[in-house]
Amino acid sequence: MMAHTTSRVEVSWKNAEAEYQLSRTKCELKTKDEIIAANEKTIAEKEHAIKEKSDSITSLKSDVASLKVEKLQLELDVKSKLREALETRSNELEKKMLDINPKIQNLEQTIEEQKQKLQKTERAVKVAEDELKKTKSETEQRIAELTEERYLGLLAL
Repeated sequence: MMAHTTSRVEVSWKNAEAEYQLSRTKCELKTKDEIIAANEKTIAEKEHAIKEKSDSITSLKSDVASLKVEKLQLELDVKSKLREALETRSNELEKKMLDINPKIQNLEQTIEEQKQKLQKTERAVKVAEDELKKTKSETEQRIAELTEERYLGLLAL
């Protein structure tokens, strides 16, 4: 009977050991489940953070694209306004040139006429000076002749 009792004790012992192993395995599984749950929570939080950052990056890229478009539009507007201002100024200058050109031509013609009149006047002054010299010379010669005649007339007396 002792064999039978030993066997019962052994079975009981093996049963208790199996229950202990089962309890220990359950405990390990529970710990591993908790670790897995914590890791899954961390992964979910990180995935959420990644999604938020990805959305933020997408939003920033969109903002940057919008700003680039806005900048290009502003540059285009500035260039367009500058071109319009330059065209307006160019047209104004062309009109002024068209107004001034006839005046310049009239002034050039007047200057040319004044030059011609000045040349005629200078020639007339030269001719008058030459005639004055000639007349002076003739007068001096005539005075000399008359003086000599009078002197001779006085000597003859």
